[in-house]
Amino acid sequence: MTAVSMTDINALFASLMEYVETTGEEDSRGDGLANKSLIMLLKIKETHQRLTLSLEKEKASLVEKKKHSQRILRNMDALEFERKHLERQIEAATTFQTPKLVQMARNEEKQDTITDDDALVAYFEIERWSDKQHRVTATAQIHREINARGKLTERLRRRREELAQLKKQLEEKRRFLDQILPEQVAAMERSSLSLQKSFALPKTSTERKERLESAHGLPPPLYTLFKQLQLYVDLVKTSQGLNLDENSKLSVTFIHHDPEVGHDSAEDQVLLTLPIPNVANPSGKPKRITLHFYLDVDNHQILLSVSGGANILVQDKFLQELFPGDFAPATASPQQRVYHWSNYMAGLYSVGMPPTLPSTRGIILQLQRRVHSSAILKHVLMSLQQRKQLPNIPSDNDEVNTYSGVKIISFEEGKDESSTEELSVKWTCKLRHGNQTRALAVRIDMARYPVSPPVWDLQQIGHEKVSSAVTYDEIWATLEERVNYSMLEQTLLRDETSFPCDWILALQLKEILKFIVSNEIRNQGQASRKRKTSR
Repeated sequence: MTAVSMTDINALFASLMEYVETTGEEDSRGDGLANKSLIMLLKIKETHQRLTLSLEKEKASLVEKKKHSQRILRNMDALEFERKHLERQIEAATTFQTPKLVQMARNEEKQDTITDDDALVAYFEIERWSDKQHRVTATAQIHREINARGKLTERLRRRREELAQLKKQLEEKRRFLDQILPEQVAAMERSSLSLQKSFALPKTSTERKERLESAHGLPPPLYTLFKQLQLYVDLVKTSQGLNLDENSKLSVTFIHHDPEVGHDSAEDQVLLTLPIPNVANPSGKPKRITLHFYLDVDNHQILLSVSGGANILVQDKFLQELFPGDFAPATASPQQRVYHWSNYMAGLYSVGMPPTLPSTRGIILQLQRRVHSSAILKHVLMSLQQRKQLPNIPSDNDEVNTYSGVKIISFEEGKDESSTEELSVKWTCKLRHGNQTRALAVRIDMARYPVSPPVWDLQQIGHEKVSSAVTYDEIWATLEERVNYSMLEQTLLRDETSFPCDWILALQLKEILKFIVSNEIRNQGQASRKRKTSR
């Protein structure tokens, strides 16, 4: 559209006025003038509209130019801010201290006397640290090392994930080998027994073969001992079944150290684990005790130590005199002792060994018997010492109220001066019935109990109110003879699997308590008859 100026507008109005003046007289009616005036006004309006549109466009152009100018100004301000920010960063980077980088360079060059710049120049192998180009080279090297470290870190992460996956797979395979495979192999072995019997083949055991083959590295005496014990354990498994409760099983294993890695054969050992009956809670889980067999290389003999069951067994004495005359004094190590039967099973001879000893089966049965008896003895002693009462005796039908009137004040371990045997311990028991107190003594063989039964002394201490002189009481002498002799003939001659043999100490004390109650009732009856006679 063509731009309209004010000169054109003025010229238009002048021509309009001139026309009006020249033509007004000729047209008397004024119609022609009106039409022409209207046409001129329309042209003026059109011109005005064009001018208005031109002005609006100019205004919009000016607004757009202003916005563009403002954007340029804002960009210039942002560029100025960025320039100043970069200048500050350049200054900070120029003056930035890198003590760890300097320390790393010094450690690599192993020189503490040189300057920091010299250390960095030597480390990055550049000519001058202050040179910007050389710094760029060092920076590029650092970035390369960072990238290499990132790659190594990523590789380490992937390797760890692979390791975790392998461990998971290994755990699944180990679970298969430990739980599923033995059951399957055992089932196969059981199913093949009839076939082996038909072909007269010996019974095989995968576990036993592996254990025997791996035990060849043990010293010969320990290997002989292990093989003897393993044969018996295999026999027990065959007779009692493979699904026997693990806590009630006999088990034998060994520890072998490879001499090529600097271990001594004295560190090798064979371990025999025996179950301990839970006397306090028969339905509970049984405990276990482990016998450790070592080889004394210098003296060529088997040393034995015990672990486990410290609160359940008389641990320091229960293995003594397992067989007559097999008393083991303390060695250089108090926990390790030398027993004839352990050397006998290992095929060794020890000084004082009897000409004959039982078989491996007889030795282990005697060990189990001794563990059972020692556990019951410990339970009875703890019940008397701590709870001041008799323990519950299995299969004992006597009612408690037959001796409930007598209280146990104390049951304490004393010094047995009359016995020179180390295994014999004297205990003092104080009883109270009514207003009377009586002290008794009992000597217990802590190792050979109950084969060597407790011996009660009811005369030497007697009543607390009497003088220190020994007095003889016919009634108490009769009771002493009963608990030490007559009662034992009825108790110990029973089947050795019967309960009274191991509970003899509790049965003897119960007999004494019943005697005290019955003797008082008898005395009261005699006194009552005397009063009636006097009347």
